[in-house]
Amino acid sequence: MFVTSPTVQAPENAIENDGFFPDIEMASFRDENRIDATVSTLRLRHCIINHVLAVNRQLAVFKAAQLAAGVNSLEDIDAPEIDGKNTYTHYYMRAVGSLVKAEVIEKYRDFDTTTAGRETADQLAPNIEELRRNAYWAISDILGSPRSNVELI
Repeated sequence: MFVTSPTVQAPENAIENDGFFPDIEMASFRDENRIDATVSTLRLRHCIINHVLAVNRQLAVFKAAQLAAGVNSLEDIDAPEIDGKNTYTHYYMRAVGSLVKAEVIEKYRDFDTTTAGRETADQLAPNIEELRRNAYWAISDILGSPRSNVELI
C-alpha cells in the first residue's frame, strides 16, 4: 500500500526586487501569464527569480544611468502611464513574464507523455520563441533601442 501526502502549496508572497525594479506579486503574475497550479508556487518562484535576475542584468547599464540622473526607481521615470502604471513598468513585467512563461512551457511540455501530450507540446513549441521575442522587444523598448537589427550581407 502506498501512502501519498498532498502537495502543500507555499504562500504566494511577493518577490522583492532590488528597489529600482518593481516587486513581483506572485498571484497576479500567475494569473496575468496564465500559469496554472500544475506549476508549484516554489518552482514558479524559483523561475521568476532567475528571470528577474537575467532581465535586471540586461538592464544594469540603463539602471545605472537612471540612478546617476537621480531617478530612484523604474516607476519614477518620466513616462506616460497606462492603467496607473508607468509604461516602463509594463515593459519590465512583460519581459519577465514572457521569459518565465517560455521556461514553464519548455519544462512542463513533457509532463504528459501520451500522444495527446506530445501533440500539445508540438503546438506550444512556436509559442516559446514568440515569448522570447516579446521579452527581447520589451527590453528593447525600455532601452529605447530598435526591436530588430538588420544587416546586409
